[in-house]
Amino acid sequence: NKFPIIPFIGDGLAIKRPVFVDDLIDGFVKLANIKEGTHKIYNFSGANSISMIDFARYCLMLMGENGIILKLPVWFCIVLAYLMKKTMKKPPLRWNMIAGVIQDADLDPSDAVGDLGYNPSVLYEKLPACFPRLKPGSAPG
Repeated sequence: NKFPIIPFIGDGLAIKRPVFVDDLIDGFVKLANIKEGTHKIYNFSGANSISMIDFARYCLMLMGENGIILKLPVWFCIVLAYLMKKTMKKPPLRWNMIAGVIQDADLDPSDAVGDLGYNPSVLYEKLPACFPRLKPGSAPG
């Protein structure tokens, strides 16, 4: 399943803070265990910020792929998504996917960390376990 060229939406500069589902559950449980509530809104986000392009490169490295990332202009992706919507029942590219790649989502979890003891996983320590080719902790960090 090697791909020589990997299409990528936009320039990849959007900053994200990926979070693992078990960290989310842990945060929700910690919040639910405060019977009187906190009357606050918390960001249960990841421990690390990373650009989309760096995240994509890291995932490719973990997969053992060394394909070339081809950055497609956002306008081109929007036109392509529109054409796919008009010609396919289940288009593989849609506007919400484009928005998810190009918009920042770097929410600070420090209130949840301080108030609840929320402890999100470090991306470079935990993500390798999501890829079967590597053992946890074997990727550079």
